[in-house]
Amino acid sequence: MKKRILAPVEEPRGMESRIFEHFGRTPYFALLELGEGGEILRIEFPPNEGGHSGGGGFTHDWVLKLSPEIVLVRGMGPRGLERLRSAGISVLETDDETLKDAVAAFVQGRLRELAVPCHTENGHDCHGNRG
Repeated sequence: MKKRILAPVEEPRGMESRIFEHFGRTPYFALLELGEGGEILRIEFPPNEGGHSGGGGFTHDWVLKLSPEIVLVRGMGPRGLERLRSAGISVLETDDETLKDAVAAFVQGRLRELAVPCHTENGHDCHGNRG
């Protein structure tokens, strides 16, 4: 069964793209289609068209148009997390630096559902540090 996976990335550099820390403010997304054996069938790098990046509306609502089944993140705010979950999308947390490593961790079954959303409005980033 094919899987559509989305991850926020700093710039479109193929599988060496670095995972971006802040989901809503990411400049690009990596949108991958994986085959049954975890092989990459297709990869695209659409720019973020959400409000934080000069577009309109919330990033999480724009992402729904890309129809991912799984989203790989370092963290995500409560509104985005709830919106994606309510649409039936699995949001998995990764500490990996690159898209290549995050996708490998997914294929190997090492990623878990994001349990606690970020609260960046309180001045904390997704890893509990002052930001």
